[in-house]
Amino acid sequence: MQVKTKIVSSLEKCFLDNTVEDFQAISKEEIFKNQKFSFQFIYESPQNCNLTVKPNVISEISKYIKIKEVVNIPSDMPVYSHSDENLLRRDTGLYPDLIRPLKYNGNARCPHGCLKAFWISLEPNGEITGKYKITVSLEKVKYDEGLKGSGEILATEEIEVDIKDVLLPENDIIFSQWFHADCLADYYNVPVFSDKHFEICKNFMQTAYDGGRNMMILPLLTLPLDIRHHHYRTTVQLIDVYKTGDNYTFKYDNLDRWIDMCKEIGFKYYEICPLFSQWGATATAKVMAYENGEYKRIFGWDTPSASPDYRNFLRQFLKGFIEHMKERNEDKKCFFHISDEPEKEHLEQYKALKEMIADVIEGYEQIDALSVYDFYEQGIVTRPVPSIMEIKPFIENNVPDLMCYYCGGHCINISNCHFSMSLSRTRYLGVQLFKYNIKGFMNWGYNFYNNRWSYDHVDPYLSSTGELFSASGDTYMVYPAPDGTAYESNRYFALYEAFEDLRALKLCAKLYSFEETIKAVEEITGEILFDKCVCDSGTMLKIRRKINKMIFDKLG
Repeated sequence: MQVKTKIVSSLEKCFLDNTVEDFQAISKEEIFKNQKFSFQFIYESPQNCNLTVKPNVISEISKYIKIKEVVNIPSDMPVYSHSDENLLRRDTGLYPDLIRPLKYNGNARCPHGCLKAFWISLEPNGEITGKYKITVSLEKVKYDEGLKGSGEILATEEIEVDIKDVLLPENDIIFSQWFHADCLADYYNVPVFSDKHFEICKNFMQTAYDGGRNMMILPLLTLPLDIRHHHYRTTVQLIDVYKTGDNYTFKYDNLDRWIDMCKEIGFKYYEICPLFSQWGATATAKVMAYENGEYKRIFGWDTPSASPDYRNFLRQFLKGFIEHMKERNEDKKCFFHISDEPEKEHLEQYKALKEMIADVIEGYEQIDALSVYDFYEQGIVTRPVPSIMEIKPFIENNVPDLMCYYCGGHCINISNCHFSMSLSRTRYLGVQLFKYNIKGFMNWGYNFYNNRWSYDHVDPYLSSTGELFSASGDTYMVYPAPDGTAYESNRYFALYEAFEDLRALKLCAKLYSFEETIKAVEEITGEILFDKCVCDSGTMLKIRRKINKMIFDKLG
């Protein structure tokens, strides 16, 4: 019985109708001793052959190796009508995305005539160096007395990994993907801020941190994001509000528990939720408060954003919060949002709202996703976060400490994380961030499990588009596991590798120079631009291997 196999890069998306011959094998790699190195073992059985197989990893360093399976997820909208052509596919169907622990007692099904993949990750954790062989075999499983290996090896592949005695530097730029605590309460059907909810949130936070994110949002108020007029998301408000006439008092128990959780995991920065509605800042955020013994909504869509009552509340609210964070000695870790994605026609409105609280948040970072240069030029935003599609004027004007972001509709010649895009295109972001000395990257979709405007909750295993809200891959990066932990995706790993590339590039620049490092990359890619991406794994691997070689050669 012939089962075709191969070891291939983590950057390949292996569709069911691909063949083993479609992909280039990798047989050796040089890595850092604190690097997370992933690769795939792909396998294809003959037609009319229905097998259960057991993947085995044999190596001296097997305790540092984890093996999972790549699972296909349905997409009924993999692309937008205006998406470019640099895509793997445009058709609806099944896309390899989910990285899930093995089922069937550590085995997997091998469908006849189809291609499947195991995802294998090596994490030396800074503890081991040297050359090691990793052998991966595929064993036929028998059904007698349960699923057990038969001893019959169907195929074997090998890769050699040379772990150098060199450490990658820590990530020194901000990396944030919006964390949607309400979606976790809704999906798992647990009370908001119950012990179980905090436990689940901590699990998802840990996975975010392990994937390179170092900023976590603080939902002081329920996120006024992805909702339409007179509709609200499940209340997730960390600060309890008590109203007596025009005066407010606050309780910070849930906030402290949330921050303590973030600190324990290792997050360095806190992102304060937007204070006004999205896409124009016409209304206030939803605020729940206790008044005369009743818990009720006191602000929301029916309150104009410039309302004197809200101004009074907001100033007391922010002063109390900042004072509390000062007592914790953590106030300078906070980055404040006014409103998400304002356009040029909202400039005066945004400016007026900023002035309502400017003196209260003076001396603190204020960031917002916006792409109109006028907001920065007029001093309305101290630290703009333009989309990478519209970042050019910010770069040309040498905006200091520049950050950037992308989201759903940004899909023309730029990096993003859609199902339809190659993982190399997702990963190339790290090279671009390095070239333009970007200080932070933000993305909204870590775990958004709602549909458009959050009218309903969705199952991300069934709808990868938020029920046709956006192209598959935009709304979430991780999947909710049955036990309250997060399953990764191949896009999660590609984005992690982008920031790992950035760390390697910065180390190379320190050992040589920024100019020499850029030249080394551009000899492979041509000029590095935000609107031109590497979309094939061969080129992306060539970049990283060249940078690694420069570093290892310099350090002997």
